[in-house]
Amino acid sequence: MAETGWGFAVEGGAKASRLLVVPLLNFLCIASITLSLCNGNLNVPCQQNERQTLLMFKKDLNDSSNLLSSWVGEGDCCTWAGVACDNLTGHVRELHLAGYYDEVTREGHWLGGKVNHFLLNLKHLTYLDLSYNAFGGRQFPNFLGSLKGLRYLNLSHAGFNGTIPHQVGNLSSLRYMDLSWNFGSKVENLEWFSGLSQLKHLDMSCVDLTRASHWLQVNTLPSLMVELHLSDCELYHMPSGIANLTSLKVLDLSRNHLNSTLGIWFTSKSYGRRNLFIWSSFSRRGPGKTDWKGHIF
Repeated sequence: MAETGWGFAVEGGAKASRLLVVPLLNFLCIASITLSLCNGNLNVPCQQNERQTLLMFKKDLNDSSNLLSSWVGEGDCCTWAGVACDNLTGHVRELHLAGYYDEVTREGHWLGGKVNHFLLNLKHLTYLDLSYNAFGGRQFPNFLGSLKGLRYLNLSHAGFNGTIPHQVGNLSSLRYMDLSWNFGSKVENLEWFSGLSQLKHLDMSCVDLTRASHWLQVNTLPSLMVELHLSDCELYHMPSGIANLTSLKVLDLSRNHLNSTLGIWFTSKSYGRRNLFIWSSFSRRGPGKTDWKGHIF
């Protein structure tokens, strides 16, 4: 009976140990997951359908510089060059696909070809940078206006051409938009400005605005607009709506056809209270050109 009692005690002790170990393991597992969540280190791999989307997007691009050489196979697309994902869901959130010039080798590294509509399958995309590429005078992609979650859009120096599509005005979540220095780009009207309710930074330098109408629509831009760059836009008159952008800190009107009454105009609009930094030239051409660089009103 003693043996049996001892055996029972051993067996009971083992069961008790197991009862203690299981909750302990569960606790450690939960604690580990919680710590990973807090630190953003869970690193869920990318969604399979989004990996396929990126591969289909790549197919129409000319990548002679091998910027997207890591975009292959069945691996985790969150580790691919230029791709940033949400650590908790694995959804693609950002695409950093800007080209660049290597000062050492004196070689340019950029993408060409076509920006295709497969980007629309990236439903969680908030950041898109295609600047400093060579898209060969192709039209601005209309479908970009359907990427409703975008908060950052940079298409500057990318080789696009033609009329900036009014669909861009659908991007109501945008905080930052740069469409500058795409030679041959233009705007027919500015009614679509009214949809950019969250915009803080806008650069449309080198966009031809001579045929643009409805400049008063600038009034609908939010008061939280901080930077507005309109260099080399063929402007002959001050857009009246700019006076209503009460949070404006930087205004670039350089390389236009504005006259020397600009300072009087800003003084009359009470910009003296706003610490507004102006970069402007009174005239693009002719003798006696005066540059207004670094003036604060």
